[in-house]
Amino acid sequence: MEGRYPPGVFISLTDCAELSREKEFNRWYDGTLIPEIEKLGYVKNSRRYENVLSRTPTFQGRPKYLCMSEIYNDDLVKAMQEIHQRETEAANGSKGISLFVSKVNTVYRRIGPEFRTERTGTPVRAVYCGLLACADPGREEEFNSWYNERHAPETVQNEVFAFDTGYRYEVVNPNDPAPHQSSPYLTIYETSADPEAALRGLAGLRKHSVDISDRLWVELLRVLYAGLFAPMSYEGDWSIAKS
Repeated sequence: MEGRYPPGVFISLTDCAELSREKEFNRWYDGTLIPEIEKLGYVKNSRRYENVLSRTPTFQGRPKYLCMSEIYNDDLVKAMQEIHQRETEAANGSKGISLFVSKVNTVYRRIGPEFRTERTGTPVRAVYCGLLACADPGREEEFNSWYNERHAPETVQNEVFAFDTGYRYEVVNPNDPAPHQSSPYLTIYETSADPEAALRGLAGLRKHSVDISDRLWVELLRVLYAGLFAPMSYEGDWSIAKS
């Protein structure tokens, strides 16, 4: 989003169900599905990304694709319904090419402040997508205060991670779409660093930078999914992921 902080985002984490038709699937997604959704007018700046670990034979390489669309509409419930209707119409007219597996496919609303650095607004080379929850529902307010006032600001200010900008969102409807339960919270971090550097930063986070003395990190932060994605045109070497 390169510094824009829209009131809503439409997030899709998907895999192609038929690997032999993956190129066809991507042409359909880029050339049919996204234009159809953006005809709504308030859906803008849709971008697709590929999991940087997708070429490695591990569970971390799935879901393979991330699509983010910015939503500029005050009624996000209605926007979500209209987006799903457009998806259905596009699928019905495409002879089954839309048979893909969705891990997440829903709308989130903006929460929290902006998390910016001097690099905010630069071209994005990698995107971190985190689906989160509070481990103790009775401490939700405490969790959000900690995340907004300490955790996210410290993350974007930490030079090891090389994140330029951070965004926080909350799911509009946790039961959309059934049967999966959408993550309550979405965190997006963008970086202008190359994806290999971003991977090293995340490895540093896992190995060295978790301050166990931060009791709220240990007690309240529940990570349901975390993935690093690069624009689909990027032709990098993800061999670092094996180290």
